[in-house]
Amino acid sequence: MAGLIGALNTGKTGLMVSQKGIEVTGNNLTNASTEGYSRQVLKVSSSPALEHNGIIVGHGAVVTAIARQESVFVTKQLINKSGDYGEQAAMAEPLGELERIAGISDDNLVADINAYFEAWQALSNEPSGTVERQEVIQMGKKHRQNFCLHGCRSQ
Repeated sequence: MAGLIGALNTGKTGLMVSQKGIEVTGNNLTNASTEGYSRQVLKVSSSPALEHNGIIVGHGAVVTAIARQESVFVTKQLINKSGDYGEQAAMAEPLGELERIAGISDDNLVADINAYFEAWQALSNEPSGTVERQEVIQMGKKHRQNFCLHGCRSQ
């Protein structure tokens, strides 16, 4: 009779492990299109065996864990990059405030830089021209006043 009960118990544990495997698979299928979801994997091991009259009798299998399948490399990269992102975001906030206070925008900054280099281009086409030289000097002085905050020395 003990043999029949032991066999039924082994069958029961096998069915329980299989049922949990079906649940995990169903969960994986349901969340397959969910952003950020990582697939779950069922970890199974054998139940401790018993010795009875010199005969070792197994007791089936048990679920030891339900683990997420993940890449250790990708996880480490995400952790490292999230720190870098936080640092960059912390620096961007005061710089954005400084741009707002100083009235610097992409439009006027790009236009000023283009005008400065256009003056240099005109001077390179006519190196002996006094008008072109004066234009480069004036543009340099203008942009020096516009872009120097506290770190520039006056000359």
